[in-house]
Amino acid sequence: MATTTKRTKKVLVGSATTALGPAELFGDFELPYALDIEIAGVKPYFFSRPDMDNWELRESSAPGSRARKETDYESLVWRVDDGTLAFPATQMTKAMVAAGRYSPDPSKTGRRSAGPFIAESFSLAEDHVSFGVKTWDEIDVRIARYANGRFGPRRRPILNPGWRASFHLQILAPELIRPGDVLVIVNRAGLVKGIGDNTTFGAGRFSVEAFSEPVPIKW
Repeated sequence: MATTTKRTKKVLVGSATTALGPAELFGDFELPYALDIEIAGVKPYFFSRPDMDNWELRESSAPGSRARKETDYESLVWRVDDGTLAFPATQMTKAMVAAGRYSPDPSKTGRRSAGPFIAESFSLAEDHVSFGVKTWDEIDVRIARYANGRFGPRRRPILNPGWRASFHLQILAPELIRPGDVLVIVNRAGLVKGIGDNTTFGAGRFSVEAFSEPVPIKW
């Protein structure tokens, strides 16, 4: 039986031999792309960063002590290198996955929604996304039910509606989803889920305020 040897296509440029790029090899092949997206909060953003050191300090303190009664608000927030407040990129990913429940899976794998596809194919370039401000707006105080069944006050820093944040969203399966559909998903993420703490009760909701033209991802 005759065998066929696969060869890499090459083109001569001057006196050098250069391998063909993706456009020549694959025609309409699309590279992964990214969008810069700005969101604006329509509901308060609640900070609630889990701080292990602060938790251990409270647990090791005597009942009724100052460490048990007082809240270290700084331990509840995230910050980036320039000192501005921020939120983890995973919060936005979770919101987009929740929004994916309302859309069909574009990869045609038989899954019921686009949620798993979004988890696999959408990625924020940042680990933490800055709000662009260094101070929270106020401390929210409300009665909460704790794990031991007792009720007591819970205090958290919040940003009032009107907060803004910008992030770099990378799309790793460009052949399956268009930039316009990505913006629909992000906007829906703000409508049905939101980011931050207390989203079950509507906090952290947002809308897309601005976005850039898609550009190829530079790894």
